[in-house]
Amino acid sequence: MIRYKFFIILLMLSLSGIVAFAQSATKKSTRIYTQFPKSSTPENSPLLENLLAQNPQYFKSIVDSNDQNKLQIIYTQIQRNKKNEASFTHHFYNVNNNYFYPASTVKLAAAVVALEKLNQLKISGVNKYTTMLTDGVRQGELPIYNDPSADSGKPSIAQYIKRILLVSDNEAYNRLYEFIGQEALNKRLQSLGFIDAQLIHRLSIALSENENRQTNPIRFADSLGQTLYTQPAAISQLVYAKRNDKVGKGYLTGGSFYAGEKLINEPMDFSKKNRWRLPYIHQLVQWIMFPESQPKASKLMLSAEDYVF
Repeated sequence: MIRYKFFIILLMLSLSGIVAFAQSATKKSTRIYTQFPKSSTPENSPLLENLLAQNPQYFKSIVDSNDQNKLQIIYTQIQRNKKNEASFTHHFYNVNNNYFYPASTVKLAAAVVALEKLNQLKISGVNKYTTMLTDGVRQGELPIYNDPSADSGKPSIAQYIKRILLVSDNEAYNRLYEFIGQEALNKRLQSLGFIDAQLIHRLSIALSENENRQTNPIRFADSLGQTLYTQPAAISQLVYAKRNDKVGKGYLTGGSFYAGEKLINEPMDFSKKNRWRLPYIHQLVQWIMFPESQPKASKLMLSAEDYVF
């Protein structure tokens, strides 16, 4: 982890230290992206190619081993005019359709769509701070009626989002996944232009495909415990696009934390795992940080208070 943070810091320092070079490299580009390109494999930016090539002490070993490292970079220059209005120039390096496991980067997407759903419900007393109670649906699954991390001691959408963004909490993501619903989550992301996104399973717990389709019954309650809104259990009818995403040369299975694990000497099949590409991650962050940059066809249904939150 330290090594990766160090690499990111070096990249940032290098970018800030060669402004004049960056400007000249951009002028040589055959393609300058002021909007995210529709192509899923945009042209490499001369700015980034030259930056990597002219700083071999930092980057050569990474670039030379790119078949192993699967390096992809998106760098966005932000310029402001006299009115302080922002415009963007996007630079890409080796951005492609090759599969990578998106891990916790899916959590921000769930946080956004959960807030959108709350705004669409328009039920009096039901908001991100309202107590949200989740009942069990599978044998042995305990209900979630309390949250010791919250000041109130009760779970809520707001507290789950805080847990996601502060400590990357997997359980918090799972609760939002259940509130939104697998089918609704994916259809909303695709309607925003993230056309081949697939967020199709909970995190950190081993469940079958059918179990991940099923979401729990949920109740929102006021401070007196009176139910304000009930959402029944549901089963997603989402039709997945077929995939053949096999990665690596081998993987460990069984056991836990290297105790009793077995090495399987073949690529791991990620075809039923989440798919959330780097351009999607980058674009969503831009839309959140700069709401005015959202295209009319892809407006996030968030309130001004949601953005502050």
